[in-house]
Order: sequence, then C-alpha cells, then structure tokens
Amino acid sequence: MRHIITLLLIAISLTCLHAAPRKNILLIMADDFNYWNGINGYYPQAKTPNIDALARKGVLFNNAHSASPVCNPSRNAMWSGVSPMVSGIDTNAGLVFIREVKGFEDTVTMNQYFKEQGYYVYGGGKLWHPGNMKRDNPHVDPEHWTEINETRTGSNGGPTYKYKSEARANVAWSAGPELSEKTSGDFKLANDAVRFLERYDKTAQDGQPFFIGCGLFRPHLPWNSPKEFWEKFDRNDITIPAGWHDKDMAIATKDFAEIVRKKKWEEGIHAYLASCALADHNVGLMMQALEKSPYRDNTIVLFMGDHGWQLGEKARFGKYATWEAANHTTLIIYDPSAKDNGQVCEKVVSLQDIYPTLIELTGSPKKTDLSGDSLASLLADVDDPDWTRPMVFQYVGTRYIQIGKKWRFIENEDESELYDIQKDPYEHTNLYGNPEYNKTVTKLRKAIADYIAQDAARFR
Repeated sequence: MRHIITLLLIAISLTCLHAAPRKNILLIMADDFNYWNGINGYYPQAKTPNIDALARKGVLFNNAHSASPVCNPSRNAMWSGVSPMVSGIDTNAGLVFIREVKGFEDTVTMNQYFKEQGYYVYGGGKLWHPGNMKRDNPHVDPEHWTEINETRTGSNGGPTYKYKSEARANVAWSAGPELSEKTSGDFKLANDAVRFLERYDKTAQDGQPFFIGCGLFRPHLPWNSPKEFWEKFDRNDITIPAGWHDKDMAIATKDFAEIVRKKKWEEGIHAYLASCALADHNVGLMMQALEKSPYRDNTIVLFMGDHGWQLGEKARFGKYATWEAANHTTLIIYDPSAKDNGQVCEKVVSLQDIYPTLIELTGSPKKTDLSGDSLASLLADVDDPDWTRPMVFQYVGTRYIQIGKKWRFIENEDESELYDIQKDPYEHTNLYGNPEYNKTVTKLRKAIADYIAQDAARFR
C-alpha cells in the first residue's frame, strides 16, 4: 500500500511539473526609438529611467539592429520571421504585407503562432506598419489576434509648432500644456495595457498564458510631447551627437541643411529626447502594473525600437539610410529565469531573432522556417563564444553586412562602402576602392552571399 501511495505521489508531482504555467509575454515597441537610452552612455543626456531599469533587470543588447532601416520591412521581418532578403520587402513604398508576396501566402506570423499555441494574444498600437490596429485592415493581420485594441497612437501637436520644416512636412515638433493624457493616444494605449494586466486574473482567461503586443508611436515624427516631458531637459545640456563630422554636410538632406541653417539642431534633439521620455513614461506605466500583478515572476518582457534614427549623423534627421545609426536600435529582453540578467551583451544581433527567441523561451514547439536565431544562449551567457555569425540587412535592393565590431560593408556596385568600425565607428572613412582592402571586400561579398543562401534554405 505504501508503495502504491509513493507511486501516486510521484505521478502527481510529475503531472504538476508538466502543468507548470507557460511564461507570458509583454512586447513593447517604440517607433523610431534608436539606441539613445540613458544606460548605454552614447548620449548621456537621454532620460529613460524606466527603460534603464528594465535593462538592469534583464539583458541589454547593446549592438542590436533592425533587418531594414524603415518601418514596413523591419516590422514585416520581425512579425513574420521572414527576412527582407527572402521576402523582398525592403521599403515602405507600396506597403506590402508578407502574405501578399508570392510563395508566402501561408506564412504563420508570430502573433498567429502564439495564438495557435493557446495564448491569449492582445495587440494594440503600431505593431505592423499601420499606425494603429484596425479589425478591417489586412496589413495588421487582424484574424490572428484574440483581442485588438483600436486606440489611435501618438500625441497631438496642438495649434502651433515650435518648428515645421519647409523641406519635409513631417519634420516638426511641439510641446505645450494642451497635451495631456486625455489627448495622447500613446498614454491611452499604455493605460489600456495596464488595465489588461490588472484585470486578467479576474477574467475567464485566467490560467491561459497571454501575449501582449503594445506599439507606441512616439518618438516617431512629428515630435509632439506634453510640456512636462519637454521640461525634463535643459537646452544648455544638449549637444550634437558624437557621430557627427562637419564634412558630412556635403551629403546633407535638404531638411537637415535647413535645420542647421535655421539653428534648430539642438532644439530638434531636445524634441526627440522629450518624445523618448514620453515613450519611457508609458513603458514605466506598464512595468509598474506588471510588478503589482500575479504575473511578475512569469512574464518575459521585451522593449525595442523598430530601427535606428539619425539626429545629425551623416547630416540627416531620419532613418532612410544603410549606415549604422539608421539600423542600430535598443533591444532589452527580460526572462525571469535567464542566468545573465543584469548584464550587457555586445554581440551583433537582430530584431529578426525575436520570433525564434520567444519560441525557445516559452518552451513552444520549434519552428524551422524562420530567419534569425534564438538569443536564448546569450541570455544565459552574454559572451557566448559560439555566437559569431554576421548580420545582413537589406534596404531598397542594397544589401549590407556587419561582422562583430570590425567590419561594416555596404554592397552597392561602384558606390559600395567599407568601414572598419573598430577604428572608425561613425563611418567617416570609406575604405572601398583601396587596394589594401580588396581581399576583405571579396570575403565580405562572399559572407553576404553565404548568409542569404543559408537564410533562403530555411524556407525550402
């Protein structure tokens, strides 16, 4: 009898072990949020205390990049798991959705995948390219969310702008008392996510794992922020970025040349920082709600921009470029059980890696037809010696590669560019065409071709 009881207890223990709740997911994206967070030191004037706190809690990927430097290809790549090199979606033009590409009509998106795995999948804000979720918009994958929040994103600009470019209409910024929680879609979106976290355990879905996708619009242009966020910064403290070189004015865009001519550069940086502070505040609201919820110890949290953003580097206020600043973004992952939480990872990684990472971290069935690789090994050891792969990107047909902290090569026929980013991190000296580096160029061209061939093979 005693033997039977012992066997029953073992069986019950094993059942409980296998029935352990799966980890929830809170994924927060901030549009055009580059790598100017307060913790990495590149631009110390940035004030992002909530994002910094999350970075200290989880792993900050300090060398994270988007698959392409603009919204539509970057977001399509991340949510679909199909890179721009495979799908061909590498521009905002035409607003192509992954299932509109021949051969990818049956693509299982990340939100769809987790819904099929039994997750309650909630989405709001700018997750795919459209500015907010709409049930009748096929470009937000509406059929594959359990619940859609249709709240508009962003923040109103008020009746007057502090600055509005004549050369480019949406290069504008404002800050005023008329902006408040009541007039900001991003505030409402964040507060809706807060209420979701506060109430979920009281719903019929309690016990079902959840996936929350929250897409904040700021700091996307125009940089409109409530006065309280503008006043966090002293203009006297604002400096031009370290990556600036005056010779870049030879390739300046018209809107940036206008900003410099009208002496609005520092004010523009001020406006961007204020919009980042607004995004940080909303991240804080969600993190506070999570900390107070029953899910604090069983929820994976991700914060990211969708690509980089230049604030004078290469004489641009923008993102439409193949240079490092247009791709380099913030990526933080907090997995409650990760061994290296609290560390900084300097390995080159991509937003393309998020889909396979979440599959592994949640113990979900492996999916082989995905570009990118799981970052789980780097969450266990940020210096994982086996993580040595390059990162390849594509924008409007141009492919480019970054290998660690040494080489960045932009393959564009006679206009190709090669930078030794170890010695020249801001890409001021183009080494392409120098015979001394011909062998390096040959190797990098082959590395691009090999990467793309391996990537394409995952979808055969």
